[in-house]
Amino acid sequence: MRALTLTLLFFAAVLLTDAQTINFGLKAGLNMGMQDHGTYNFGSGYLAGFNAGALMDISYGHFSIQPGLMFSIKGESDNTKFNDINPYNGGSYLHSDTYLDYIEIPVYFIYNATPINGESLHFGGGPYIATGIAETDKVAGSIYPGHTFNYQNPDAGLALIVGVTFNNRIQVDAGYEYGLVNIDNNGYTTRNTVISLSAGYLFR
Repeated sequence: MRALTLTLLFFAAVLLTDAQTINFGLKAGLNMGMQDHGTYNFGSGYLAGFNAGALMDISYGHFSIQPGLMFSIKGESDNTKFNDINPYNGGSYLHSDTYLDYIEIPVYFIYNATPINGESLHFGGGPYIATGIAETDKVAGSIYPGHTFNYQNPDAGLALIVGVTFNNRIQVDAGYEYGLVNIDNNGYTTRNTVISLSAGYLFR
């Protein structure tokens, strides 16, 4: 682990040394999260959350690397997770919303097209790693907040991003994340997926 850490630090130092420009920015937007349960995706639906954080843009001509540090709400809206055992309700399922709060580090590898009238298209993708810090369950209108995170940590996966940069500073992005790690603690398969729409500002 120590050797890997030193290697990553050396690699980062080389990238920063060779970079043409380095800029910092802020970013925030909307998340639409849903969990992939494989063949058990019966009641899963999208859950609205948000993302917010800081990023670094390390530019090499038309290419750039954008590592970030984000707060991101993932989870799902579900109609089959919690069973109402009250016999007078016929044993029906209760609607639930599961909010999972993550601290996330994405690293995007991006291609920036030549600007036209101050606007340019960019697209790319890369890995992310995230640590869950809190979970809140809302079941049939009742909220059950808790400090215990009942899923596996960390989460990790791949992300795609496409967007437009205005005046070389303002970025509007659409993104998609798919978790490669099974975060379920109960013997099932659960992976985070997120569709996002975000806006950012680079301090050039």
